[in-house]
Amino acid sequence: LRRSRQELSRAADGQRRRLELRQKRRDLEHFWIRAQAKGIAQSTELVPMSVEGHTVHLQHHPTGEMLSRAPDWLVLAVPGTPTDALYHELSAAGFEVERVGDAVAPRRAHAAVIDGERAGAALV
Repeated sequence: LRRSRQELSRAADGQRRRLELRQKRRDLEHFWIRAQAKGIAQSTELVPMSVEGHTVHLQHHPTGEMLSRAPDWLVLAVPGTPTDALYHELSAAGFEVERVGDAVAPRRAHAAVIDGERAGAALV
């Protein structure tokens, strides 16, 4: 298919806009400042222990202190479940398999690099 330069330019401009939007969504550098300016109160390092009606009982993870809140909203940021079906299938078939990165548990990229380095060193 042939596209005119004008069509290609419009498509490229649309891609740039989408990229800019994605980058803005990822820009968390000043998020806390903007959130506070809008009256959004945030509490981190809290583990929900129980809920009674609209009251959430929380434990501050670093200190163990218990507290209760009746929030308008509750946002939980929890890791997902690793996708490891292929690992189990190959392992059950008798292959020697190593899991690395998010196949073990959701974590940062450097953990996958360390896992991969260990798996590679075991081959020598």
